[in-house]
Amino acid sequence: MVKNMRGRQTHFYALKEDFIENIKELEEKLGGLQYIKDDFYYDIPKFEIYDTIENLTNIGTVREGTYDGNFHSQWRYFVLRKGEEFEYKEVQLLDGRYRYDLKNTKGTIIFEPSGLYYDTNCVIKGHIATVSEDERSQFLFKEFKKALLKKMQLPKFGTLYVGKSLIENKEKYRLVYGSPNSPIDADYNISDMVWKEKGRKKK
Repeated sequence: MVKNMRGRQTHFYALKEDFIENIKELEEKLGGLQYIKDDFYYDIPKFEIYDTIENLTNIGTVREGTYDGNFHSQWRYFVLRKGEEFEYKEVQLLDGRYRYDLKNTKGTIIFEPSGLYYDTNCVIKGHIATVSEDERSQFLFKEFKKALLKKMQLPKFGTLYVGKSLIENKEKYRLVYGSPNSPIDADYNISDMVWKEKGRKKK
């Protein structure tokens, strides 16, 4: 019998002001979070770890690539609650060195922030995801998603969430499919979106 994997993911377009404060509130609610940068780690398993979303590298901005001159995705992070352990694997390379890769297991989720391409009006898509069946991962994904999307909405027939700041200023930005060089007709269309405050006041 094949076991059903409980993988989850959500994609979104947003500026950092659409999610940073809500995630900081979640950090406080859960007693702290750890953000482990998904980078190349060699020789020793010494990972780059942040204790708040506002300290993440270039949060909300995607800068030009440092090695081939092309635009690249925002940094990706493995997120888990403060004090919890995470897993990684050791990979031996052909030159004899070792590389250490993070694993989406135990209590982790994956977070790739959305934001602006540097010095353009183009917004990159972000996402959160987990393939871990660990109950801690499932709980954190649920809570992180709820906080993340407080200032985002779905277009009427869309599948990608859009931040309030983009909806209210949609004429200023392009929600690009891949990079600033992507064709405009491939952009995510939010021309008909109007921000609607969530919840209704009782009469």
